[in-house]
Amino acid sequence: MPRPKVPLLSRSKIVEVALELIDEEGTDQLTIRKVARRLGVQGPSIYYYFRDRDELFAAVGLTLLQDVKIPKRRSQKWTEWLVQDSIAYFRAIEAHPNMASILFERRTRPGAAERFNAALEQMADSGMSPTDGLALIDAVEGLALSWLSFAGADTAREEFGNLDRMTYPMLDVARRKHQLDEASYRRTIVALIVGFEQLYCTKQS
Repeated sequence: MPRPKVPLLSRSKIVEVALELIDEEGTDQLTIRKVARRLGVQGPSIYYYFRDRDELFAAVGLTLLQDVKIPKRRSQKWTEWLVQDSIAYFRAIEAHPNMASILFERRTRPGAAERFNAALEQMADSGMSPTDGLALIDAVEGLALSWLSFAGADTAREEFGNLDRMTYPMLDVARRKHQLDEASYRRTIVALIVGFEQLYCTKQS
């Protein structure tokens, strides 16, 4: 039987299928066996490309981050491009909310070192220390993951239970009006980023 011209299996194809399964069933249900079954191969074929499930998780997460749609016309001011990048990140995770748990564990960080270093260099040009810069990046990333995790929780609408409106009027108003959506996330990170710039930059960008 002749060998097919196009390989039946590749890292990218395995990652693609793994992401499909994560979208459908969540990370807890993903197994190498399920990925192999979806691809029509045996488990050992997957292990040729990935050492274990954790390595596959990291590859899926890194692929997702590499596909984040950064605006082509990127602002030169770090405060503005950080907002743009954060919104693009939010949208990417919103399309695959089950990936939040993997990204929370930071399994993708080793593959993103170059991007992080470039961001910190631009922040440093405005007088922000690398430590404060990384803290800010962590904050906007963590907010996106938390926002989407909270929004997807089964108890999102009942988090305060049967709230007595007369006893907790302010909380009642806030609960009914607060939305864990992109617009709310944007307002929050803009305030955070501007605050960091004003407090921690030793010179204006």
